[in-house]
Amino acid sequence: MLALSGELGDRAPTGDGAALDADPVRASFEAAARAPIGPLDAQRLLELDDPSDRLQQLEGMLQEAAEVLQFRLSGG
Repeated sequence: MLALSGELGDRAPTGDGAALDADPVRASFEAAARAPIGPLDAQRLLELDDPSDRLQQLEGMLQEAAEVLQFRLSGG
C-alpha cells in the first residue's frame, strides 16, 4: 500500500519501522494503530475483543484499500 500510495503521489503514512510486539494481543493493537485507515475503521478494530478477529478485519480493510489504489494507478 505504501508503494502504491507513493506512485500516486499520495502522502503515505510513515512509521518507525519497529517490529510488532511478540504478544499477539498487543501486536494486533499496534498493527491497527499503524495502519493507513480512517478513524472510524480504527475504532471498529479497537472495539473487537479477539486479536485474531482484529487482524482478520484489518487484513480485509488493507486489501480493499490496496485494490482502490491499484484501480487509481491503472487510470480508472
